[in-house]
Amino acid sequence: MTDGPRAPGRGTAFVFGHERSFHAVYEGQAARINEKLQELDRDDFTRFPRGATDRAAGTVTDSAAVLGTLTQIRTVVLSGPEGEDDAAATKAWTALCTGYGRPRLERMVQDRALEAGVPGEEIGESGRRASLLLNEVGQSYAAAAKTTEGVLLRQSVLRVPPRPPGRGRAGRMRRISRG
Repeated sequence: MTDGPRAPGRGTAFVFGHERSFHAVYEGQAARINEKLQELDRDDFTRFPRGATDRAAGTVTDSAAVLGTLTQIRTVVLSGPEGEDDAAATKAWTALCTGYGRPRLERMVQDRALEAGVPGEEIGESGRRASLLLNEVGQSYAAAAKTTEGVLLRQSVLRVPPRPPGRGRAGRMRRISRG
């Protein structure tokens, strides 16, 4: 029995097959990220650090990597085998991206900057510290998602044994579905 919509052809035991399981893991990580963001103050969002340590950049980079990885895992699960696409999977993916993806983390960072006393116009202003931190969110999130997708795709690809001459290409790659 599943706890929510599932992509066609995927077993419910595959990674986050159960919607409640995904939400529990994701929300736990989001709460931890929120705790780390709460440690940042106005100076973290407005002043460039001196020296090699950048607490704010480290926080947003790590946060984006965690949420980018989790969201990409779920995205791959929703896409189904061989990249199947149907209306339910597309709707679930869209909700996932807006509710759990990069936009949510960007909102969390923006909200914390505002709480810390950063004027709203400074947050999006090009070249400002807060704006650069938001750019870092996007870059780190995208990098984590791309890396995760690559790992997951490598896990689902097996080499097919060579065929005798005249019966197809030897050693071709074939995607398989796990689940």
